[in-house]
Amino acid sequence: MDHHIHMIVSHPKDIETVIQNIKGFTAKEIIGSMKSGREKEILETLKLLKKKFKIKSTYQLWQEGSYPKIISSLQMLHQKIMYIHQNPVKRGFVSEPEDWCYSSARNFAGKSNPFEVDELEL
Repeated sequence: MDHHIHMIVSHPKDIETVIQNIKGFTAKEIIGSMKSGREKEILETLKLLKKKFKIKSTYQLWQEGSYPKIISSLQMLHQKIMYIHQNPVKRGFVSEPEDWCYSSARNFAGKSNPFEVDELEL
């Protein structure tokens, strides 16, 4: 999406650390890419958005915190997958969920995907 991400992840104990690691890694990669490109205005904005108490970083790419929800049933899992797949359609970016190149809907439609998706046996 243009300003947020949805994903279904699992961990037996510490999902917050998983999310923190994903955000840290992706922020470092995205900011590094911006530094080598021409996105100086975006970097200046990210610098202004940085929380004052964050002394180990220069930029604020991701919003503070995360909002994990426990998926407690197969029905809820299906609902979350459908919500995620429909998100770029509702935003008007694509006509069909599998047309969004970063969506696991592509996997369901038998199309290639730029990232690995673990399939669950349901």
